[in-house]
Formats: sequence, C-alpha cells, structure tokens
Amino acid sequence: MWMSVFGYICGLISKIDVKTLRVLMLALLLAPCSGTAVRAEGKLDLDFYTRVEYNYVSGTDVCAGETSGFRGRHIYVRASGDLGSGFSYSIAHRLNNVNSQTKYFESTDWSILTYTTPNRRWAFNAGKIVMEAGSFEWDDNPIYVPFFVGSVNLVNPYQIGASVIRYYNGGSFSFLCTRSQYDTELDNCLTYSLEWRPTVGFWNGLYIAQFIEEGVHGGFFQFGLGNRFTGDLLSLDVDILARTSPFYAESWRHLDFTADFKLSCRITDKLSVYSKCGYERNDNDIAFDPMSPLGTDTGIASLGLDFFPTGSRDIQLFCFAASSGGSYGGALNRYTRACFGLLWKIDMISW
Repeated sequence: MWMSVFGYICGLISKIDVKTLRVLMLALLLAPCSGTAVRAEGKLDLDFYTRVEYNYVSGTDVCAGETSGFRGRHIYVRASGDLGSGFSYSIAHRLNNVNSQTKYFESTDWSILTYTTPNRRWAFNAGKIVMEAGSFEWDDNPIYVPFFVGSVNLVNPYQIGASVIRYYNGGSFSFLCTRSQYDTELDNCLTYSLEWRPTVGFWNGLYIAQFIEEGVHGGFFQFGLGNRFTGDLLSLDVDILARTSPFYAESWRHLDFTADFKLSCRITDKLSVYSKCGYERNDNDIAFDPMSPLGTDTGIASLGLDFFPTGSRDIQLFCFAASSGGSYGGALNRYTRACFGLLWKIDMISW
C-alpha cells in the first residue's frame, strides 16, 4: 500500500514542468547565499509542505466532485522572512498546479510584502494576499483541513490586493480591498472587507463584513461569524457565512448561508479525534450569489482521527469517514466517503 503511495508521489513530481523545477532548484542553490545576506537584517524560513491521501467514495458528490482513488492535494514551498526597517515578506508557491507562460502566477498562492510600524500597532500588506471570509475553516492552512463544507472549497481566496491592520490589546481590526474572488477577466470586480479579530480568554472571534462586486447582478453582501473556543483538551469551531443582496429586497427573506461545526478532543499529545458537520442552503429566486447555486440544500457529517508520530504537526497521519445528503444546485448530492492519508512539513532552511 505504501509503495503505491510512494509511486503516486513520484508520479506527481514527474509532472512538474521544467520551468517550475528550475525555479525550485535555483531557490535551493541560492538560499544559503541569500540567507547570509538577509541574515544581517532578519530571518529566512523555507518550508516544504505536501499531502497525499486515498479516498473511497460511494454515491455522487456533485459539489466537490470527489471520486475514489489516490489524490495529491498539496505540494508547495513557502518562504518568509524579514527585510529590515519594518518590512517582511511571505511567499507560497504551489508545485502541483498546472502552469502556463501566461498564467504562471496562478500557481503562487500568495506573495505578500508587509510593512509594520515601529510601535507594531499598524501593518500594511500588498501583493497577492489571502482573503478572509469570517470562517476558521477558510482561515486555516488548507493542508490541515480534512474537507470543506459546501461551496467553500470552490472559492479562490488568493487575490491581488492590499490591506491595512490596526492591532490593539486582545485583537485587531483590518480593511482589505482585493480583486473579487468571483471575478472574470472581463468584469474587473473588487471585494471590500472589514474584519474584526477579538481574543478573550479561550474564545477567538473572526467576524467580517464584505461587499462583493458582481458583473451581472451588481454585487452582494457576505457576513462571516467565526468562533473558536479552545481548552486544554477540547476545541470547538462554529462558523456561519450568510449572503444577501442590497439590490433585491426579496433576498432578505430567503436563506442563503453556509455553516460548519467542528468539535475536537485531544486524547494524547500524539492523538486527537474530531467530529465535523456542516450545512449549506440557498433558496433564493435570483442567482446573485456565485458561491452557492440556487436549489442547494445539503448537509454533511463526519468522524475523524489525527495521529502525530513526533508530537508536532510536521508529520500527520489522518483518516475520516463522512456522509452527505441533500441537493446541490437542484441535483442530488448523496454520498459516503472514507479517506486516509499522510501529510508532512519539512523545514528546509531556517536562518
């Protein structure tokens, strides 16, 4: 079985185009030298992430399109460091995306330049940044998310834009302006986001209000209410994303939302179990929401287990079983899924 997994990983690596391979090799060759230069100002970290898994699916997954077989979810390199004088950077490039000479930048998840004021109360970001949605499921590194509820996985959160952050004791406020996550090359639409991240004791909040421009119907609001409660052994995530349009009065009378809940229990330092469930519905009459299609009324429930052989998240064995029912966009969305796999992170360079 593990020989098959190894063969699958080799097959993925063999599909990386020559241009991407050259960039990676050049980074590895120059990193020790460039690290010496950066070292005088700050720090350079270069990490490698990958995740492989096997899925067994019985039924029809209309939403995510999952089928039985091996999957390579993520192969990417992340670099971050300080440039001095308050400037820092973070770059993540995915190696398993299909590249072309005209769309090579699409494989870069984010490329962010940050300036932080000397008193560390303000920060300014620009580049290809990670959008927020008011959901910890969305906010977490996707390599650690077992599966996404409803249409969340179909939205691209990596967009070109800028943001300003105001820190205070116990949280932060931020404003983001980015290219719309639903934009096409012809529309040139934007998304405006106002975010609040409070922290009080064992509670962390992630609240956001967005106006998302949309080329056909003008745009719509999305409100995110993310809550994470963390204890010594238990943690609970409760996320709700609600969408409505200011251009159609009837939209306020309809349900258009995505909700997910995750309860985790840490058995030991190396073993944890969890239950994750979610529900998505859109009973609007007008398709102003590109995220969730009309006629969607679907739910999912699951049980999972995570094992960390070294006691850290650098190496993780995982498995889960999920069952979903209902309709997605008016089509029957009913299936069961069993998944097990392996993910790991390598700290390649740290200066």
